[in-house]
Amino acid sequence: MKRSVGKKNQLRWICHGHQIENVTALERAWREMTTVTGMAAGTTVFLSLLEQGAHVVSTDSMYGPTRVVLETIFKKLGTELMFVDTSNLSHIENAVRPSTRIIYLETPANPTMKLSDIRGAAAIAHMHGAVLAVDNILASPFLQPPLNMREISSCTV
Repeated sequence: MKRSVGKKNQLRWICHGHQIENVTALERAWREMTTVTGMAAGTTVFLSLLEQGAHVVSTDSMYGPTRVVLETIFKKLGTELMFVDTSNLSHIENAVRPSTRIIYLETPANPTMKLSDIRGAAAIAHMHGAVLAVDNILASPFLQPPLNMREISSCTV
């Protein structure tokens, strides 16, 4: 997982289990923090950005264990969750609240392969002061480089 401040003080994250130098170049990132698994990477993003009363708008079709972590651990910690079809930007926009801290995309989604508009979701996140986190494992940063799409954060496993 990487945390750095880029242009315009944007917070950027990159999470991976690959060789650091190769992924840094591929993502066009500044630096990273490596985690052993994608679950560790995603959980680190959630732990870093969420607090009691925070709200998360998340992809409804997602890797099962990620959803279990959100629905058990983070719900117990007082985080509010809303799962929506993020392939439709109006569903994301309608789900955002003043307490929304993260808009979480998994695109393509596992197992449905639904696609979400990263740039559109980033615009919604920016407008509401939230962080956009993207689980990009199925597309890889070679085919779909979220950091190059100017969203605030990226999680590539």
